[in-house]
Amino acid sequence: MSLLAFFGTLNFILLSRLWLTFKDNGAELKTILKMGLLPLFSLAFVEMGMTWFLLLGTLLISPLVMYMTEKSKTGIYRNRAWTLLIHLIALILIFGFFADSGLNNMTAEFIRNNPLFGHNEMLALQIYLFGGLLIMNEMNIVLRYLMFALNLAPIGKKKNQSNITDQQ
Repeated sequence: MSLLAFFGTLNFILLSRLWLTFKDNGAELKTILKMGLLPLFSLAFVEMGMTWFLLLGTLLISPLVMYMTEKSKTGIYRNRAWTLLIHLIALILIFGFFADSGLNNMTAEFIRNNPLFGHNEMLALQIYLFGGLLIMNEMNIVLRYLMFALNLAPIGKKKNQSNITDQQ
């Protein structure tokens, strides 16, 4: 399994999902199409072959799945968590079973000959980026889902403005 290609693709997916941060009522088709374009850039770094075509198919189908789940206003946070899990499983299957090296020759040569970032440093950078993106957006979705499931609302929305009196 090429961890660099796996985490690189996953990071593009997580970057695209940042558009969902403030979309509590579902994302529009325009937003979902933008989200679908960003992960396609990862194809430039993946070796052409079975892996590339499987990844292309997965990345082209994912906006359709996202659009179907975003149309349903009920359980939107749960649906978003499920779509991320589906992405993760698909990438594990693609890069775990079908990728020999994962990276194309140009990308592999760049990493091999780069005096600043070697393979291990690049992998560590990808893993740190993955963790940061996961915390920024996906944990936001999980916390919003938990708050909704527990019927909790932000304090500002609970206060009744009529109870406030002016004191002079």
